[in-house]
Amino acid sequence: MRRLFLLFLLALALAACEGTREPELPVVLLAADDGGVSFHLTRALREGSSGALGRWSLAGVQDLAADEKLWVLTDAELRRYATDGFTEDAAPAEGDALEAAWPLPDGCAGGHLALGEREVLVFCAPERVWRLEKDAAPDDEPAALDTADFAGFTPLDLALFPTDSGDRPALAYARASGWHFELLGEGPAFARDLATPERAEPLRLHLAAAEGALWALAGGELWRFDGGTLTKKAVAKEARPEQLTGDLGVAVAYGEGFLMLSGDERYEVAYPLVAAGWLDPDLYLYLATGEYLLVYDAAGLPPQRLRSLSLPGVRALSGFVLR
Repeated sequence: MRRLFLLFLLALALAACEGTREPELPVVLLAADDGGVSFHLTRALREGSSGALGRWSLAGVQDLAADEKLWVLTDAELRRYATDGFTEDAAPAEGDALEAAWPLPDGCAGGHLALGEREVLVFCAPERVWRLEKDAAPDDEPAALDTADFAGFTPLDLALFPTDSGDRPALAYARASGWHFELLGEGPAFARDLATPERAEPLRLHLAAAEGALWALAGGELWRFDGGTLTKKAVAKEARPEQLTGDLGVAVAYGEGFLMLSGDERYEVAYPLVAAGWLDPDLYLYLATGEYLLVYDAAGLPPQRLRSLSLPGVRALSGFVLR
């Protein structure tokens, strides 16, 4: 059923590229700041309203991720929420939506999340990485990933790559001889040593679940892994990206400016400074700049800026389709 849903999203994206966006999906954007998480209907944002469906007060939010569930990483724990209580008019109370919370040993300040198909990965530090089944019971314990063989390399990042045998950790790290990419766990081996980019940092991985690809940002280089090959797709010339978002054939590397790829086309700007980004299933791009939320139509290049809305202090963005 999940694969059919992803194919449905892909069909919508292809339709958008061909000049129609009907029917658009009811999508909720999540925006985290120092005080918690706010929820916004994306259609309202595109129409110029930054008003929220609701807000949860949560201390220390580090990152957000969403699919059938909403995942919130704080500086102390991983929290899972149900999404079926959200409507186009309101968000449920935080306590009503909360399903489980898992404390993380030694905290997770500066950490981030990576969703696979069946699991969620929590990256707190190179030596403190956890994985958990998405449907885990509240009393299940996150499993520590053994990173002793490579935790000394920096920069380093991990994500999950779905395979027929389950989610496999994907690893990327830098060393003096170049950066290294590898699939860990059981299954066919895949490892590549690659030349050092002009900038060793940052190193980030991002799963484009609907297209079955893992994107890697190594310094200013953008690579795509499809399960069998790892291909360099672009090098940032104006922007200095630090993070990744995207899916359905569109990848966005952002930080100081952003680099966007759509098929074989590219678009790049050196400004503004972007703290968080998310591409929704209707191919609208949301970028948080510290003071503003920028809304772009990303169905074609160059992307068309639709709105600039006041939404200060945002450090993480994500979203999900209303059910």
